Amino acid sequence: MRYEIVNGLPDQLRPEAALLYWQAFRTKLGKVLGPKAKALAFLRQDLNGVHCVIAKDSQGQLLGLAGFQTSHGSFSPGQFALLCAVYGRFGAAWRRGFFYLLRNQNPAPASFMVDTIAVDPQMQRQGIGAALLEGLCELALSMGHAHIALDVDLGNLAAQRLYARHGFLKLEVQNLGILGWILGVQKTLVMRRNLLS
Repeated sequence: MRYEIVNGLPDQLRPEAALLYWQAFRTKLGKVLGPKAKALAFLRQDLNGVHCVIAKDSQGQLLGLAGFQTSHGSFSPGQFALLCAVYGRFGAAWRRGFFYLLRNQNPAPASFMVDTIAVDPQMQRQGIGAALLEGLCELALSMGHAHIALDVDLGNLAAQRLYARHGFLKLEVQNLGILGWILGVQKTLVMRRNLLS
């Protein structure tokens, strides 16, 4: 399968990106963004196309995406106006708190942090996730960052091995507190890669 990694999310791929994001993270985000119809309505508008790289095939079909967070924003910022439009004012108020916690759990707010990596289920195990990760590393370096960091579920050993193969080193275990209760993950492992060596 031939594909290319490109910076940014074109508007015409927003519906596919929202669905892919939801499919990959519905078990973690279902309590906050569900049900599916509302989640997709919100994500189609909220995803920040500037804060990602995508994998697409020769026909332009979305195969995967990788979002990131810097001090300038994140892939899914949780815009309050959009939360209100989809979930109502009360629903938006507590969801806003979730997005605040999500953005501020980053151990180094000024760094380049991987937000998410999601690959179409039918296209997994073809190197797309690894290519997206390398695309993020190249983008981070081009933006002047010396490091790129990510957090991974402490129990997800397969993902930890993948990241280690790509030069990520274990940095610290992070207790997520209330955010962990919402996501269903109490602890994550923060890993970091030096982009200058």
